[in-house]
Amino acid sequence: MRRKLNLPKQFKMPSNRNLTIISILIPIALLLIVSTKFFGLNHLGKTPEISLWISRIELWIVLLITYLFAKYIEKKNFLLWTEQKRKPLFYLTSIIIILAGITFLLTTISIAEQKFGLISNNKALNSMNEIMCNNKGLLILTCLTAAFTEEFIFRAFLLPRLQILLNNIWISIFLSSLLFGLTHFGYSDINRMLFPFIIGIIFSYFYYKYRSLTVLIICHFLMDFYSLYGACK
Repeated sequence: MRRKLNLPKQFKMPSNRNLTIISILIPIALLLIVSTKFFGLNHLGKTPEISLWISRIELWIVLLITYLFAKYIEKKNFLLWTEQKRKPLFYLTSIIIILAGITFLLTTISIAEQKFGLISNNKALNSMNEIMCNNKGLLILTCLTAAFTEEFIFRAFLLPRLQILLNNIWISIFLSSLLFGLTHFGYSDINRMLFPFIIGIIFSYFYYKYRSLTVLIICHFLMDFYSLYGACK
């Protein structure tokens, strides 16, 4: 008879629940670190523009680390919810409805903030916009990077794992959206956390209901491009 091997406690493999918690914390911790670098905690580049280029690369590295963790540590598919293939009309209609809905909500909030004098002048964000307006390649890369890395991490990776952990889709949607907002805290502006939170709620519900990350990536890119390019004089 084979004897059961009793490993010391510190060498025992974590339970599936603990592993799920770790898998949620790792990308969030990495994103929080990356999101602060351009705005004061760690300037890697000699100029703000170089720092911005580096920060875009770092986001792709975070996504790669997350993918490798899922494959080799979790031993699960990165995408736990299979992408559903749809007809072209579904993609077009979904993109229009999502963009229209988000535009209406954020415009309403912005008007309310202006009315009550809650708008702040964010020097860090203005500086970043000025750099990207003078470098359209960096602007495009920023929009593509945010669209792909953030949708893959927050919607495709985190949301299903939160659902597994909590077994409550509404709490999972709320938490994933809250984390999405918090990773924008480096902009030092409450709007830059509130707006992503609201967008996260809409995106997360859509992904839960329709399992289409493609729609969200396109919407994310278009919103960021319109916001950044629209700020250029």
